Amino acid sequence: MNIMIVAAVLAFLLGVGMWLLWFYIRESRLQNTPATTTALLTLVLGLGLGVFLYWNSGYEKGTLGLLEDRLTYNEKVGEVIQGKASIFDDREHTWALARLLQQRLINTPSAHGWYELSQFFQISEATPMAKEAAEAALKLDDTVDARLWMAQLALEEQGGALNQEAYGHLHVALIKEPEHDGAWLMLAMAATEAGEYDLAEEAWNSLLERHQADDNTRALLERSLAFVKEQKELAGSVRTLAVEIEADEGVSRGGTLFVFVRHKGSVGQPLAARRLLVNQFPVAVEITANDWLGSYVDPANAELVVGARYSRSASTDVADAQFISETMAWESDDIVQLKIARAK
Repeated sequence: MNIMIVAAVLAFLLGVGMWLLWFYIRESRLQNTPATTTALLTLVLGLGLGVFLYWNSGYEKGTLGLLEDRLTYNEKVGEVIQGKASIFDDREHTWALARLLQQRLINTPSAHGWYELSQFFQISEATPMAKEAAEAALKLDDTVDARLWMAQLALEEQGGALNQEAYGHLHVALIKEPEHDGAWLMLAMAATEAGEYDLAEEAWNSLLERHQADDNTRALLERSLAFVKEQKELAGSVRTLAVEIEADEGVSRGGTLFVFVRHKGSVGQPLAARRLLVNQFPVAVEITANDWLGSYVDPANAELVVGARYSRSASTDVADAQFISETMAWESDDIVQLKIARAK
């Protein structure tokens, strides 16, 4: 425990005790009642009892640590609030600095301080708190960098795919700086991830127009633009897959059916999937363009297979399904026939 904290606590208690003693003696004189030794002893014991009860019942265990951090890091946190330092400069004590910074910012708002705190929460995987801190920074200083940081946090919540919140911040950033490469790149990548191919094509074109001189950059942007154009074309032409699923005897009804499309021999996340509750077999299922989980694949140019899993419980993960089907090739526009049987 820091000796300065102990000294401060003792000084405070001594001051309170002396004040109570002075108050008691003064009142005794005003009332013409002599201050007896018993009365003084009672006063001292009452004060001691109060300290004892607080120390054992009312005292918060983190108080001393917080006071010690305040004495140790107060100057450094002040520099962070003024924009002269970063809490990440001291990796060993980042948590203590962040805790004290959060308290200080309530009374001493600072855009740089809130931004530092937002970064800390983001690294600590506390995205909602990072967004709150970023919003506080944005209110104090609405800059392009602040907008891009808010957009990045919004994208993290959606796995990198563009959403309305992120688009709003990127839109404002591009109004402020129409040729900001960072904003256009973030918009291009997020729109591509979300399947917003018209917007993605616009963003990649904007970047490509300004980076013709650098061969490597131009080639990378051209590949990205070509991919978006290909996906845009496939999105408009991808055909619906019709699947009819039957079940062996003994397969109870009223469970969860998971129908998927994947590359032949692949594992992990499928290319497209549809999950639904079924009350009877046979059941007809359609896989449409909206069921694709990532980039579109033309069945004419790839070996794709279709399969199904079935669980009798609506809450059971499909990975633990008790019934599965053999995978069948997706080769034509004909209906794919599958049959659910107990997993071996």
